[in-house]
Amino acid sequence: MVRKTPSPVTTRHIQSGAKPIEEFFAQYPNFRHDETKPLWSQFRALCKRYKWGKDSLEINLARSNFRDAMISEFGRIYGEDGASLASWQKLCRVLRINPIPDKLKDCREKVLAVHVNLVDLVDCQRTGKRVHIFPNLEALRSYTQSTEKYFPLNEAKAQGPLRYLLREILC
Repeated sequence: MVRKTPSPVTTRHIQSGAKPIEEFFAQYPNFRHDETKPLWSQFRALCKRYKWGKDSLEINLARSNFRDAMISEFGRIYGEDGASLASWQKLCRVLRINPIPDKLKDCREKVLAVHVNLVDLVDCQRTGKRVHIFPNLEALRSYTQSTEKYFPLNEAKAQGPLRYLLREILC
């Protein structure tokens, strides 16, 4: 029988330096996490495995912790320092901005003009797939709503490069 929530006794110890997403999934020892699969599909599989109800306390707590892990994972991959030119240039490479600017201000301006789903932006580092760039906010909004790949807006606002990619999806 599958337990609804992990017991502190069975929760695996997380080593420092582990990826935030892996740390999140490691809390659920009865779930086999696949690092090559998209984040939200893995979260949905976790919920199904533990048989959590749609609005249950367990799923709400897990969703909150999962969102925190996504933000931390973005920071681990792309950096949290808004003044790091290297972080911005890495983001420009992933977003296929050419030529890659050599000034921080120019990187910020170029990134600000891009419309990309942030869950997919984190996923592309896991799946190896290129991230889709949307032509405008409406196309991004439509895609995000249809796939339900929402990135936590409020918690993410203060973080370096991430805040330049945040878009208002729900109107």
